[in-house]
Amino acid sequence: MKPEFVDNRQGNTLVATLRGHLDWLAATYARPVEVSIASGYFNPEGFGLLADQLEWLARVRLLLGAEPPPPPAKPRRRLGEAFQRYDARVVREAVQRNTEGLLHDSDLREFSPGTEAAVRRLLSVLESERIEVRRYERG
Repeated sequence: MKPEFVDNRQGNTLVATLRGHLDWLAATYARPVEVSIASGYFNPEGFGLLADQLEWLARVRLLLGAEPPPPPAKPRRRLGEAFQRYDARVVREAVQRNTEGLLHDSDLREFSPGTEAAVRRLLSVLESERIEVRRYERG
């Protein structure tokens, strides 16, 4: 199977790619299957765009991480800092920035009936224990 590259050009978005793959799984397999997704960002609206397909699955594993800073923005290693400690610090700081961004995003989210419905639908699926969510925190 050739790898997929999502570049957000000409309709090649993550949502379109995931929908296409999830639709293919539903059409190909008689029983629900499981899927694993790794992403640096997740919110109720994004879940709402894929909810119909995700709710059909037997199990969903979601790994959330943070995009590492590009080399010009990467912090310098401190004098005497071991490489492992440095890598752990860079990842920890990236995760912290991501967490702050998600909290900021949720503060700006419009509280509308559509948003409330998306949040309730997400909570329902999370409570079903068919979705496992983990956060990647290692370098």
